[in-house]
Formats: sequence, structure tokens, C-alpha cells
Amino acid sequence: MRRFVSLTLSLLVLLTLVPAAAAATESITMGFLVPKTTSPVVTVRGSAPAGKVVAVTVNGELQGRVIAGPSMDVWRWEVALEPGDNVIAAALEGTELQAEKRIHLTVKTFGDLKGHWAKDDAEYLATVGVVNGVGDDAFGPDLTLTRAQFAKMAVLGLKLQAAADPVLGFTDNESIPEWARGFVATAVAEGLITGHSDGSFGPDQPVTRAQVAVIAARALRKKGADAPGRSEAAPGRTFKDADRIPAWARADVAFTASAGLVGDFWGDTFDPDAPATRGLAAAVVRRLYRAK
Repeated sequence: MRRFVSLTLSLLVLLTLVPAAAAATESITMGFLVPKTTSPVVTVRGSAPAGKVVAVTVNGELQGRVIAGPSMDVWRWEVALEPGDNVIAAALEGTELQAEKRIHLTVKTFGDLKGHWAKDDAEYLATVGVVNGVGDDAFGPDLTLTRAQFAKMAVLGLKLQAAADPVLGFTDNESIPEWARGFVATAVAEGLITGHSDGSFGPDQPVTRAQVAVIAARALRKKGADAPGRSEAAPGRTFKDADRIPAWARADVAFTASAGLVGDFWGDTFDPDAPATRGLAAAVVRRLYRAK
């Protein structure tokens, strides 16, 4: 009799533990999503315990609630995307479990980007409003960039606004285009860019590759990034002409290289005094824009 009672109690304990164990193994998944799309609406799907409610959000906004079906515990929902980056999340209600994916909606492209290495970077920035084209459905990825144009890109890459009432103290203020004045003023106020030693800004001068790296480093620090490689030593990656990088730029080149803003697209040579192209600037600013 005692053996029977003991066996019964053991079975009761086991049955009591099963639901807790099952609850502990609850999970939610989200299936494969392409990293980039041109479709403003996509269907997301995944798995969750059958009968459980899944809340689907895009960029924190609730898109809908769906009940996981009994067949293979599948859930699915159609969501609308916003231009640029989107974070799609599926949360299992009643728990802290969540699955998350990122997808980029491209709504802007240019006819002269087909096959160009900077295509993704230019499209990305055009979609989020950081860059425009040069007319006639062209981006001009191999055209050079002026200092005024890059000041605008750097400001927008930091998700800042142009100064509403720009105050500029350069000797060539009258040469700064009206559209650029607010961006230049913000870039100066934020410490991203300075003028020349003679007090001029040189808005129409080509921005050099060294200047791009320095401005990008300053912008990255504004975002609170650590500064690995900040020293007067050679850059964080190897360039064949590292000895040609001017002393005033070396620390910032090292920083941007170690942080990934100066990537493989830069090439084997740094070429500090060469004018930066629109494609190269787009590649740098896209990485700045997405940096944490």
C-alpha cells in the first residue's frame, strides 16, 4: 500500500512539473527577411505556440495581433514599411519573448548607379533624405564633392537640422550658397568643420579625402562613440601611402578606420589630398548614419 501511495505521489509531482517545463520552453521565431526591399508592404511570418497571441510592430508601432495557428504553430502578418530602416518585432504576449528583424525600404534610386560599387550607399542616403541627385535621374557617384556639400551631408548624417538663422564669421561668407548657409553654421557650431587659416571657408573647393575622414571622425565622436586608435600613429588599417597622411589628420584617420567608416571601399591608398567623390562620401556618411 505504501508503495502504491508513493508511486501516486511521484506521478502527481511529475504532472505538476510538466506544465512549468512546457512554459519554460515557449519560444517565438521570425522567418527570413531580405535586408533590403523596394516593396512598401511585406509579409512576415514565424512560429509560436499554437493558440498564443503574437503582437507585431514596426518601429515600435503596433501593426496587429495574430494568433499562432495549430498547423506547425505558424503565425503571419502583412506590415507596412517606412522609407529607410525598419525594425519589425513580434512579441509573444504574456511573456517577455520577442523576435526581431531589420529591413530597409528603398524608395529612391538613380539611373547612373547600376553596377556602381556605391549604389547601395547612395540609395540608402537618398531614401532617408540625406542626399539628392544631380538632376536627370543621376547621382554622379564619381563627381567630386565641395566643402559646402559635405558639410550638409555630415549634418544630416548626424540627423541634425540646418540652423534657422545662420551666423557665419568667414571672410568669404558671400560665397557660401544660400542653401548651404544653415548646414555650414550647424557644422561649425557642432565642431565638425572649420575654416582655413586665412579665415575663409572655401565652400566651392573640393573636399579632400583627408578632410572627409577628419569630419567623419568628429561626427562619430558627437554620437558618443569611443575612439579606438586615437593616437598620432599610423591608421588602424594599412595604406600604401600611410606616410603621406598629414599629421593633423592621422588620429582621426586611425579612428575612422578602426570604427569602419573608412572601409575597403577606400582602396589600398589613402590619397589624402585627392578630392573625395560623391560615391566615397556616401559610403562614409551611410556608415556614420547607421553608427550606434
